[in-house]
Amino acid sequence: ETWLEFRRVLFRSDQDDIDAGEVLNTVMVDTDNTDPANQDDKQDPTDGKASYDINLVQSPELSVWKHGDLIDGNGDSVSDVGDYVTYTVTLQNTGNQTLSSIVVTDIHIPNGDITLTLGTYVGGVFTPSNTTYIGNASGGVISLGTDVKLAPDAALQLSYHYNLTQTNIDDGSVINVVTVDSDNTDPQVT
Repeated sequence: ETWLEFRRVLFRSDQDDIDAGEVLNTVMVDTDNTDPANQDDKQDPTDGKASYDINLVQSPELSVWKHGDLIDGNGDSVSDVGDYVTYTVTLQNTGNQTLSSIVVTDIHIPNGDITLTLGTYVGGVFTPSNTTYIGNASGGVISLGTDVKLAPDAALQLSYHYNLTQTNIDDGSVINVVTVDSDNTDPQVT
């Protein structure tokens, strides 16, 4: 008499599986009378091994919000050269795939080191964590590289100043556009 026991196993995918875009699953069967299976020959059901690959749906998405405050440097209630705008940019991974190689572009970002704070962004409110990154801005571009990973629902926030010029005052406004991008997404503009 021979008894076989079969068990159903449930597997819950994790973020690494979603980032890889698939779950690879292999089962091996061995007995005292057979050689151990080495690799699955999908054409041979008698090799003692079976594999099944499940493709997962990846939906990378990066969203961006920007806010600017005009600071009246000399307190005269009139826009003057020397007054400035403080911009706050928040970008959030609103997809299901971890994002990397994030690039922020804005002609008003000053050259030099810019601090980006990791946190969450819910209902228009950014809650910072204790993790910060330093991005080096050059020519209005901050490239964070592959070391900075933005998990789903995580957000990064940065702030910078733009000094008003006489042209801005003559035009009556400051036009400003920020673009964010990653290796996994299309550019997003605000």
